[in-house]
Amino acid sequence: MSEEAQVIREALINFDYRPRRPTDIYVTDVVVCPRRAFFNLRFNANPMVSNPKAVAGKAMHMLVQQALKSRYPNAVFEVSCQYPLDDGYVLVGRADMIDGDTVYEFKFSSRHNRAEPMYYAQLNCYLNMLNLNNGVLVIIDRNSFEVECLPLERDEQAFDMLVSEANEIVKLVELARKGEKVRPPHGPRWEWECKGCIYKIICPHFKEVKNGEPG
Repeated sequence: MSEEAQVIREALINFDYRPRRPTDIYVTDVVVCPRRAFFNLRFNANPMVSNPKAVAGKAMHMLVQQALKSRYPNAVFEVSCQYPLDDGYVLVGRADMIDGDTVYEFKFSSRHNRAEPMYYAQLNCYLNMLNLNNGVLVIIDRNSFEVECLPLERDEQAFDMLVSEANEIVKLVELARKGEKVRPPHGPRWEWECKGCIYKIICPHFKEVKNGEPG
């Protein structure tokens, strides 16, 4: 790769790069795969930074923000969300848009795809972290630009369960850092998430099979 090509590639990848603090656990990790969240925290990694789809998604989010600012003059965008966990760790995320008492989460995907439950879980985390009750999941078809707005009410019980899982990740990471042997938490909530995961080489060593189901 030429020097010019490398400069352009790095500019595309890093245009919205924000370093992750060692004590940050991303909402987007916990709602998908607690095991991946454990590995990211244990190795202080952020593998999504150079993911082409993630980079394209960030660019599309910026485009949507610019398009909506005149339509929603009182809205705020890219709102940081934080929730304290054990041992000084923090569950963190960014809500795409808040207008009044409603949180909006934009996804560039397709309706009824396999990731939809993950999108709802992510939005529900933001509702609880921001202490707001109403959410709208906005799914924008990346091919046709058709838009669907799907309402979501805050679910405190579901959020509490995710916080418990995040605290379990914290506990295991701290034990590992002290040199103790630990078994990482359970794997993905949806097996299709394993495809393309950078940890798929080491992850199978921790899998268990119980009643025919992956652990």
